[in-house]
Amino acid sequence: MRCQLDGLALRHSIELGDNQWEEKLVVFHHRLSRGISEDVDQWESLHKAFHMCLLEACNLPILLSYCDQLYDQNIRYRFLAKTSVDYSSRDVRKEHQDILNATFNRNANLASDLLLEHYSKTGCFLAATSC
Repeated sequence: MRCQLDGLALRHSIELGDNQWEEKLVVFHHRLSRGISEDVDQWESLHKAFHMCLLEACNLPILLSYCDQLYDQNIRYRFLAKTSVDYSSRDVRKEHQDILNATFNRNANLASDLLLEHYSKTGCFLAATSC
């Protein structure tokens, strides 16, 4: 459900987002890329801010509310996925940068595909830890 709703919200954000939204994305992405991943609370706050900012220009409050709730429910799975032996090989910063670039290029198909791939990778690492 998260993939469907976030993909929809991102597509609308790309369609409706203005310069102010883009500037806000730059700020949140910069903060996230400078965040210290060892400080879990700080990084998680920055991570959520970036992801929600990607979606917020969709201007659909009910959709954003669902996306926010699904983000919060997903956190536990990301923490579990991080216990995978290979998780440290994942380049999450590059994933975020690629999503941002596609968003700025107003390529809704690519941005949405990259976002869903970003989410799916967590699921793959989680599946690997449960085997």
